[in-house]
Amino acid sequence: MSDFHKETSGDIRYLRDQHNQRRFDQLNGLLTASSGAAWNYLLAVNGGAAAGILAFIGAKKELASQSWPYTVLAVFVVGLLLVGIAHAVMVHKIQALITNWNANIVRYWNNEIGWKFHLEQDEAAVKRLAWLPWTLGWISLGLFVLGVVLAAQNWRLVAALS
Repeated sequence: MSDFHKETSGDIRYLRDQHNQRRFDQLNGLLTASSGAAWNYLLAVNGGAAAGILAFIGAKKELASQSWPYTVLAVFVVGLLLVGIAHAVMVHKIQALITNWNANIVRYWNNEIGWKFHLEQDEAAVKRLAWLPWTLGWISLGLFVLGVVLAAQNWRLVAALS
């Protein structure tokens, strides 16, 4: 038995159409909900830390001539930028998944590809670069921790200025 659209029974076509609609709704939902609590956390901690170190530099004129506060600031800013890049990657990835799904479902309906191939193509697209947002998120969190450690190590210099 072939799994091309025109060669399947009406019941199978109906089930596949239902599956197609559920998959489209799922992908579309992912696109609109791509920013979650973890990303908001990374934005908040890196953004807040960057603002805090800037205020700290401004409040302590003696710090303006030292390099470590700017290093700490740079670490927090890079962490913040990585969150933005990760968001962009996720949005583009989900949009590509929707585009891929829609293009392949049309190819299936036109009997150019089989159902199994259509699902395999979708699965391959899902896996492509799936590691990138996670990696950027973990690096961003690592940069936040690094910034806190660098600031804590230099806190004794600030205490001596008081």
